Amino acid sequence: MTESVGVRAPARAAVPLHRNWRFQVFWAGAVSSLLGLRIAGLAYPLLILARTGSPATAGAFGAVQTGTMLVLAVPGGAVADRANRRTVLAGALGLQAVAVAGVPVAMALHGLTVAQLMGTAVLLGAGTAFGGPVRMLALRSLVPPEQLSRALVQEEVRTSGGSLVGTPLGGILYALGSGLPFVASAAGCVLAVTSVLVVRFDGRAVRPAGRRGGGFLSGFRILWAGRLLRSVLFLVAGLGVVNAALTLVVIVRLQHDGASSRVTGLVLAADALGGVLGALLTRRLHAALAPGRLLLAVSCCVVPLLLLVAVPWGTGWLMLVLALIALGRPSLTVMLDILVFRQVDDAVRGRVIATTVALVGVGTPVGSVLAGVLLQLASPVVAPVALAGVLCVPLVTAGFSKELRGASWPVD
Repeated sequence: MTESVGVRAPARAAVPLHRNWRFQVFWAGAVSSLLGLRIAGLAYPLLILARTGSPATAGAFGAVQTGTMLVLAVPGGAVADRANRRTVLAGALGLQAVAVAGVPVAMALHGLTVAQLMGTAVLLGAGTAFGGPVRMLALRSLVPPEQLSRALVQEEVRTSGGSLVGTPLGGILYALGSGLPFVASAAGCVLAVTSVLVVRFDGRAVRPAGRRGGGFLSGFRILWAGRLLRSVLFLVAGLGVVNAALTLVVIVRLQHDGASSRVTGLVLAADALGGVLGALLTRRLHAALAPGRLLLAVSCCVVPLLLLVAVPWGTGWLMLVLALIALGRPSLTVMLDILVFRQVDDAVRGRVIATTVALVGVGTPVGSVLAGVLLQLASPVVAPVALAGVLCVPLVTAGFSKELRGASWPVD
């Protein structure tokens, strides 16, 4: 199965990606949305802590948002395969804009409650679940196939750059006024909706001849049917678990060392900086290594880097190691698209994307729980060593896969 033609750009001489105004406007709108959500992402727990004094309630916001996204991910993929994608994306972004805008409005009216904030978390998670798959499908309508990998690299810059800039900017805006981060976030979502409405692309889902492209769980069946795909997802999910756990371990480690919140934010920003730099290396890594060997190599490099996290050489050292761990992440994200998403029919691609995101996304709560257990049993200096051992389990298992070791890049 290969990339189908239902939503490709018109067959004409392709302009360079930087001159493709439809893609660039679409991308700029997505940047504004992501930046806004990252700005508000820091402000939600700060606001809840200020109003309730409960760390558990503050943590529940993120859990509700992530949980909603995971629960609705597969239905979101099914909608992407059957509904007009442009309409779904505009609706998902609009839903997030309304949800975020409701927070400063309620604050101005002195009526903001924890229940409303948790409802906002649900709506944000739902918007991500339904908007994420259709956004990835829309890219295929805006760029020709030969430019898709470059477009995905630019997407990785957007993701890491948004995290790098958005979180500290959220702290600055919150210090100026507790409602400002949410105003900025709502404005970013509105700009994203505007870009979707301005940029014309074919949002119609491809209807397969005869069958309707399988059922609700087609994504799971397709991913489980391929031994190579199972090996890839098992190891990528393992990396996700370890990365999520490492974040909490680093935070506790810095608190244990007496670091301020500003220093903690600066250290965590190194992960996003590594992602930006890694996006620039993606093409070279793909040219140097076959996909399976790339995944194994990146995972093998993470193991000793986790051991280096335990070395107490100060915050600068910790930032360097976190940036190095993040370097390979963008190349693996683009690899997933090439090796998995492009090899399935467009009629089921939304479900495959959503299922993959859900399976990998489960690593966030699992990693947080794992980190909590490790930190109860061991010090934050020893915990990274244990995480290295945890990663060795999927790494060794995947290393025995002949399909993974022998995988090659598909021919366009």
